[in-house]
Amino acid sequence: MNATEDLDNIFSLLHDGWISIMQGDFEKLTVEVQCEYLAELIDASFNRFYLQLIGIDKFEFHPWWKEDTVEKKIITDISEIAKLELGIGSAEIREDFVIVYCDTDKSNTYTGGTLFLRCRKIKLFDQTRNEITVDSLTEICKGYWDNFGKK
Repeated sequence: MNATEDLDNIFSLLHDGWISIMQGDFEKLTVEVQCEYLAELIDASFNRFYLQLIGIDKFEFHPWWKEDTVEKKIITDISEIAKLELGIGSAEIREDFVIVYCDTDKSNTYTGGTLFLRCRKIKLFDQTRNEITVDSLTEICKGYWDNFGKK
């Protein structure tokens, strides 16, 4: 798989999680994703994952504006996007970038939006910064959903 497919898979698997912190720049950005229901399957004390996006060449947030908003703009500033604490809904690949559909309650002018991403390389880590593969996250997610409702 390439970075675009990996990124799509990771955001699809981490749906219902939320982006709590972003640190870095377009060369290397670390994204903290709170997703306790999956993280705790690695270790009962875990509640998050870390994504490292390397060589970003597309990073845009297209808000879903409330009707009365006058100034409508695309947001490309990482620090401004980070403040939104975006909830992850779903993801898909369109053309050669990943689209993540998000919600937020951290804005008075929009309810969520679409995050457009493309990078050269991606790494995924558990809460203690041990690298994990997309395949292992897929297995963790499969285990969660296979056991959902059995408790």
